[in-house]
Amino acid sequence: MKRLIVIHVFAVLLLACSSCTIFQRGTGYISDYIPRDSDVPGWNRQSTPSTADGESIGSYRNDYTGLGIDSIAWCSFTSFEDRDRFIEVEVIRFKNITDAYSFYSDSAGFSESGTCPDDEFYNDTKAVIRAGEYIVHVKTSSQHLENSADLKSFSSISRNYIGDRYSPESLPALQGVLKRAGATCVLFSKRGIAAVPGINRCYYSMINDQNKNYFVFLSERGTYYDSLNLFQKIISKKYIIIKADNTQSAFIRDEKGVYTFVSIYDRWIYGCWSVSDINDGKTILQNIRNAVESYSRAGR
Repeated sequence: MKRLIVIHVFAVLLLACSSCTIFQRGTGYISDYIPRDSDVPGWNRQSTPSTADGESIGSYRNDYTGLGIDSIAWCSFTSFEDRDRFIEVEVIRFKNITDAYSFYSDSAGFSESGTCPDDEFYNDTKAVIRAGEYIVHVKTSSQHLENSADLKSFSSISRNYIGDRYSPESLPALQGVLKRAGATCVLFSKRGIAAVPGINRCYYSMINDQNKNYFVFLSERGTYYDSLNLFQKIISKKYIIIKADNTQSAFIRDEKGVYTFVSIYDRWIYGCWSVSDINDGKTILQNIRNAVESYSRAGR
């Protein structure tokens, strides 16, 4: 009789555990962070999760090469009610948190208010969560009223599987320099920004000042000569030099009448774009210069 009771209790516990897979931690393999069939009612996997690392990442998605990805797992899910609805989940482990933040920055961008969406971003076609060097990227190409809720559900499940298995490091202190110059949200691009081609590893931000919107950027190079060489390459394309003591700056005015400014100070190259007034641009440059000098004096 006691043996039957023990078997019964064990069976109940086993059944309970199998219905709560979201609370189980995986073995640390990146594929363990993909939701199971039982995690999201009404959806099931099309196949077992696929993984890639190293050079094989380019075979999965060529545009993912050069982003600093260490490994990636992905899987597509189909809705039981509508077989034409698909959701794809990617869990990406980057080599460092800055590379992960670059992917997140490109995915989330700026909100209408100009504030940062922290480390979670959602809309009707995608959800992106950053946890240290990890990115949970959930997306769909179909339009549906329940997209937002489903995307958030899938991304939350993967985030729960990751748990605390990520680097506790903070983003580099350099991110805060543009905040000292008036920015509220600072993003990062490993590849660079379209407004000023040629500058990779670049922090950038949108600033709203007295109903004027403009953008600022800042990049730290290895040495003064690195920043100088990059500056000279950029301004060779129709930029006008600003003559001022101890300052190397230049600007260009586009067909819409707005300005882009580029300047260097020691090993930093910085500037702004979408500026409507040339004097405003000079003031913005000075504000960034002051913030960089303060950062430099602090020994950063």
